[in-house]
Amino acid sequence: MTAANSAQAISTNHSSTVPIYSRLLGNLWRSPGRFFRSASRWFSGAYEWESRAAYDLAQWFPPQDQAILSSICGTGHRTIDRMTAWLAAQAPPTGCLVDIGSQGTYSAAWMAMGAMRHPSPLTVVSIGEEIDRVWQVFARQAESAHLRSIVDQTFSDVYSPVVAPLSNSLSSPSPIPVSRILDRLRLQNIHPLAACSSFRDPISMLSIHSSRSSHELMTLLHKFVPHVAPSGWIAWTGIQGKRGLRRQAIIHQEMAAHKDCTHVITIRSLILYRRQAN
Repeated sequence: MTAANSAQAISTNHSSTVPIYSRLLGNLWRSPGRFFRSASRWFSGAYEWESRAAYDLAQWFPPQDQAILSSICGTGHRTIDRMTAWLAAQAPPTGCLVDIGSQGTYSAAWMAMGAMRHPSPLTVVSIGEEIDRVWQVFARQAESAHLRSIVDQTFSDVYSPVVAPLSNSLSSPSPIPVSRILDRLRLQNIHPLAACSSFRDPISMLSIHSSRSSHELMTLLHKFVPHVAPSGWIAWTGIQGKRGLRRQAIIHQEMAAHKDCTHVITIRSLILYRRQAN
């Protein structure tokens, strides 16, 4: 080997080890923050809620099928998806489930999965501009999602009782009950601020994505929360990043005015309140 080749080999080995050291140092730098977040979630009870939701959901919606639904563009974090379905299943049967998501998200699909657990399945009201087009896209994606090999990340989630490396069903029909999900939906193809002025139905679960402006969030809160039934859920989703921290402070401040609503828990990007029973 010539001196030039030796130098090139040394340079190559050195450059290949630099990213490894960089990742190692980065992980060490982030370790205290990760430990603090894990500890806070443990003591807040978030782990217990996540574990309970994952276990119950796996009994009626297998983890490999959850992976297929979560693979559809527009669904959120798997833990929040599961919590949404689980909360919908636990909601009082006295009203409908209302989802005001960000454009192109399908959290209402998970609410519909929970709604079908009720003896008389609840209606899921999905509100947003061009919401009918959004759900047409969902139907096309859901019908073909099972035709792809989808890696199930369940193995990295300590709460799921089942490990399924691949959720691939090439020779079987879609495991996602697309028609049943769509049957549960009632679409309001208008801006949420326009919808809230005429909305009168009792609400068993209200889910609002925090991507909207502060003014919109507060208006939706004051218009929709009074319709939430006793023991009904109020879920604020998408609370993350620096903007999310500001949203979180605003939400807690405004919700404090509703004395009959209690903060239950905060899980990742979800803030959960519940209206007190009569």
